[in-house]
Amino acid sequence: YGTVILSDDDGITWQSRNADSEYHLFGIATNGNRIMAVGKGLVLLSSKDGGIKWNVMYKGTKQLSFYDIAFGNGFWIAVGEGYRNIIVVDDSNNKVEEYGLGTKSTLRGVAFSKADNSWVVVGHEGVIFNSKDNGSSWEQKNSGTTEDLLSVAFNGKRFVAVGTNGIILTSKDGSVWQKVQINNNSTFRSVSCTNTHWLAITIDGKKEVIEDSKI
Repeated sequence: YGTVILSDDDGITWQSRNADSEYHLFGIATNGNRIMAVGKGLVLLSSKDGGIKWNVMYKGTKQLSFYDIAFGNGFWIAVGEGYRNIIVVDDSNNKVEEYGLGTKSTLRGVAFSKADNSWVVVGHEGVIFNSKDNGSSWEQKNSGTTEDLLSVAFNGKRFVAVGTNGIILTSKDGSVWQKVQINNNSTFRSVSCTNTHWLAITIDGKKEVIEDSKI
């Protein structure tokens, strides 16, 4: 219901805000000057005051959702469901472009590589797409799996994507992907990273920590 939780003391205390009760929000990102949130109704919300006030920048079909958003190279890219399952926003002028990747699979995660200005989106049934031009065109890549991919991140050296039945994939350039074998068959809902470690969270709240050097 549009709930946003804010902390300005490194996560010690939290304050609840309501962006707009009409929307369920599933993803959030920042570029330092603006925060963007996405969710049900293919909604894109924007805040320039640290999450206190929110404006609707885009919304689409009520039954569909955006699940994730990321910022890179002056652009925001949000991914989700439907025929137009990607939107690209130019941060300099707020221009919104809609794109469809020609897949019935729901897109669940997006990440950006500063190393080569490359974008990666992942989704259900193992789909992976790569863009080198800030989302104007996309090329599908071979993931080697039909497991649902639910999240992807980049740590400055490589992409890592995670999903159902313990699937973990890694790629240095977003084009060639390899499986990482660990003894965990849980569904990984999300993944994040530091320079040295990866943290994957399962749908039941458990965690898997992976050293970057091991992959």
